[in-house]
Amino acid sequence: MHLASGAGLEGFAGDGAGGTFFFCGEGGEERPILYAGSEGGAALVAIGLHEPPSSIG
Repeated sequence: MHLASGAGLEGFAGDGAGGTFFFCGEGGEERPILYAGSEGGAALVAIGLHEPPSSIG
């Protein structure tokens, strides 16, 4: 799985509703984090794990 830019996605956590959190691109925990919901929506929620995630909804 990858973004339109060709950057890879690495799933690292899920939620109870079937969504998944992904690190975008290469590197460590400083990578952008994308949330993909079970119904097809997706959003950038943080830039690295040091930043608190934004509200999902």
